[in-house]
Amino acid sequence: MNRHEIRVLSVVLVLALSIALRAGAQTGGHGGPVTLRPFQLDRSVVYSDLKELFTRSDAIIVGRTLAYRAHLADDKQNVMTDFQVAVQEAVKGQVRPGDVVTVRLPGGGHRFDDGSMIYSYANYYHPARNGEIHVFFLKRAATGLRQFEMCGGPQSHFRLDFANDKVVPADTMLRDPLVQKYKGSSIRDFLRGIHRIESSPGVHK
Repeated sequence: MNRHEIRVLSVVLVLALSIALRAGAQTGGHGGPVTLRPFQLDRSVVYSDLKELFTRSDAIIVGRTLAYRAHLADDKQNVMTDFQVAVQEAVKGQVRPGDVVTVRLPGGGHRFDDGSMIYSYANYYHPARNGEIHVFFLKRAATGLRQFEMCGGPQSHFRLDFANDKVVPADTMLRDPLVQKYKGSSIRDFLRGIHRIESSPGVHK
């Protein structure tokens, strides 16, 4: 693990602890123990460029995170977080600007009936927060028409940092080809690249 990855992991752990402490404060500070649980995301498929990821996605959106609800994952061991995302631009899929869709992302905190809490976080992945603008490459979830999951694991998620005009991949594994290609690139160039894929012949829309 290099210095950058250690720094990112430290930020994620601080964020996890702050969420856990906030949850404890909301219950009067009398909660039980907090367990931090890291887990690995599926990286069995690695995309070398955005074109294939574009083709495999059911929807591609630019949107702002509005609210979230965390819950236990199906394995009852880890936590997932459902974000409400206001669509600002719909590049692909049966969504339109102004729609609010649900995007399920890995990690989050969950409090059990006995007062104990678990906060699970995905290694090499920086979680979303409310009020941020992101680009998501998504697949439809089985739970509803406007509910989605990441299409290509951590490679499917990019935060747009308008204050510094740069793209911030949620994937923090530096050897990942999409991280190497797009980390720190300008927002305008990144979005133009996506639109070039959209208009290129032979791309499934």
